[in-house]
Amino acid sequence: MNKADEIINEAISEINNQFDDVNIENKPDFLLLDSEGTIDSVALVNLFITIETLIEEKTGKEISVVKEDSFESENTPFKSVGSLTDYIKSLLNE
Repeated sequence: MNKADEIINEAISEINNQFDDVNIENKPDFLLLDSEGTIDSVALVNLFITIETLIEEKTGKEISVVKEDSFESENTPFKSVGSLTDYIKSLLNE
């Protein structure tokens, strides 16, 4: 398992434990940010913050996951767990 997968796994687990009504499935096709998505905005923001914190703890890098134009694209990296994982891999240069 590479560092990005490890970070995503841990972040999803933390968010699922933190919110009683949230159950993010750690599957590539699970929708995070979509009209059909079931994750509320507070949980999603907390997921991003948790990912940033874990990146810093595990790699020593300070990386901002959310960029100004991240939500504008139809191909947003936050659409699904799989696209988010790929995005984190690219940020970590894996």
